[in-house]
Order: sequence, then structure tokens, then C-alpha cells
Amino acid sequence: MIKAPTPPRQSGLAQRVARLWSGKDNATPWLPKDARYPRLLAWDAKTAGAVGQSGLYACWHLGVRPRWLRVGGAGDLTLAIMQLQKRAEIVRHEANGGVFIAWAVLPVAQQAAAVGYLAEHLKPVCQTLALAGEVAPILPGVAFPFPPGTISALPPNDMPQS
Repeated sequence: MIKAPTPPRQSGLAQRVARLWSGKDNATPWLPKDARYPRLLAWDAKTAGAVGQSGLYACWHLGVRPRWLRVGGAGDLTLAIMQLQKRAEIVRHEANGGVFIAWAVLPVAQQAAAVGYLAEHLKPVCQTLALAGEVAPILPGVAFPFPPGTISALPPNDMPQS
């Protein structure tokens, strides 16, 4: 009987990076953990477990040319995302395959550098949009992981969406 060759084992770092890009790394700070990103307009703070949390968010649209729309950070994540849900500049992209959201709980003191890094690398098209209560990004930022499913600077489009 011929035995199939065993693939070489990856180092711990390579395995963690592979899991991060595949969306299967439970250590990712982004929510939801299963990378089934909700539509922005259907996002509910209670269901998401974000009531009273500070953190980051990233939103994008899918469609023919998926694009990052905005990343931000706020002391009140619920308030920031509710503002996004009401902004015509963001909601108009719902026609482009839907607007989706990911969020990460993060202390306010760490948000400006993380938002700066994400905005610099993802280049969201609505990043100049001003929202009340959000932190101003610091450049250069401090490295923060992209949401699971992200390939290069493109939004997650290979994950099942709900």
C-alpha cells in the first residue's frame, strides 16, 4: 500500500497567520468570531454584545468592486455604529452588494493608533466622514490585525455573509 506523503508541518507563526487569513483564528480581536459579518443596517448592539463597550469598527460594501468604507474607534461603539447606520454617505453603498460591519473591543487609549494603521492600509473611501465621539487617528499607527477573511487591502468577500 502506497502512503500519501505527509505535508510539512508549519511553524507556530505560519499556522497562526494561516488561521488569521482563513478566518479560523479564535485569538482575533474582531467580532463576530465566526466571521459571519452582519449587514450594517441590521446590526444591533444588544445582539452583538457591544452595549457599553469601547472599540473599533470596520465597514465595507461588496459587489463588483468591494471597497472599504470606513474604520473608526470610539468610547461608545454602539453610538458610533448607530451614527454610521444613519449616514447617507455610507448607507447608499447598500445597493453595491450590501454594507457589512466587523468590530473589536479595544480600550480608548489604544484606538487612535489602531485606527491610524487600519485607515492607512485599507484606504477606506469614506474615511474623512466626521462622526461625533470618535477618536482621531494617529499616523503612523500601530499594527492591528485586519478582520478575518481580509485579503491584502480588500474587504472580506469570501466568507459567508448573514
